Amino acid sequence: EEIIAYRGHRRFVRSIAWSPDGRSIVSGGDFGDSSIHVWDVATGQVVSIHDGQYRNFAVSWSPDGSRIAAGNFDGTVQVWEASSGHNTLVCDRQAGPVYTLDWSPDGRSIVSGGQDALVTVWDATTGSTLCAYDGHHGPVK
Repeated sequence: EEIIAYRGHRRFVRSIAWSPDGRSIVSGGDFGDSSIHVWDVATGQVVSIHDGQYRNFAVSWSPDGSRIAAGNFDGTVQVWEASSGHNTLVCDRQAGPVYTLDWSPDGRSIVSGGQDALVTVWDATTGSTLCAYDGHHGPVK
């Protein structure tokens, strides 16, 4: 069985996620390489590179596969168009790194958790905070 090696990040990768159609993988670089790469699963080739400004602790595809969200060390959630690499949204800042995130099934909101011990729900169109849940006694990973 043939194994494909995906090479392209300059430093280590902190997060990866499959696209909804299974044809692509997104990977988020960490310290020293804050880029986000989109890979063609069949060939192992980089399809696009999104230059992030901060370490990417979490990446996730929108349910329709058109957008990619990244949770960053600086406390932001950023959204890119998967096809163009255009950064379309930066959500309000959390108090500390964002360690985990996911899209709602309808793609209208993004949920994130991080160092601030909150679970925050963001509007995926405007970037505004819809609600935040507290009650955790430590970081949400």
